[in-house]
Amino acid sequence: MVPLFDLSSDVLIAVISTRGFILTSLLAVICGTGLRDMKRWSWYALCLLTAFALLETVLISQEFGSSQQKPLGVGICWSILLIFFNKVSSEIRVPYYFPRIRWWENNPRFKLSVPVRFWQGSTPDRLWE
Repeated sequence: MVPLFDLSSDVLIAVISTRGFILTSLLAVICGTGLRDMKRWSWYALCLLTAFALLETVLISQEFGSSQQKPLGVGICWSILLIFFNKVSSEIRVPYYFPRIRWWENNPRFKLSVPVRFWQGSTPDRLWE
C-alpha cells in the first residue's frame, strides 16, 4: 500500500493514529459484531459508520493528501463506500423492518408427516412403511 500511494511510513502511521480513524475503526468492529449477531441496533450503527467513513475520507485527504487529484480520490472512495452501503443495506433492511420474516427466531408451527410405501420388484409383496 505504501509504494502504491507513495506514502512514507511516518505519514501512514500518522493517518492510522488520528482520532477519527481510531473512532471509525472501533465503530466498524462494533457494527460488524452487531451485523453478525443480527441485532436491531446494528442497522443504525452501519448508517453511522458509513457517515463517519465518508467524513473521515475528506478529513484525511485534506490533512495528509499530497496529490493534486484529491477530489478524484475522494469521489472514488465515496463511490466505493456508497455502493458497499447500498448492497449491504438492501440485504439487511428486510429482516430489520419486517420482523415476521425472521425465520431464525421462530419455531416450526407444525411437523410435516407424509406416509410413504416402498416395495421391491413389480408387485408390492414386501411393503415398508
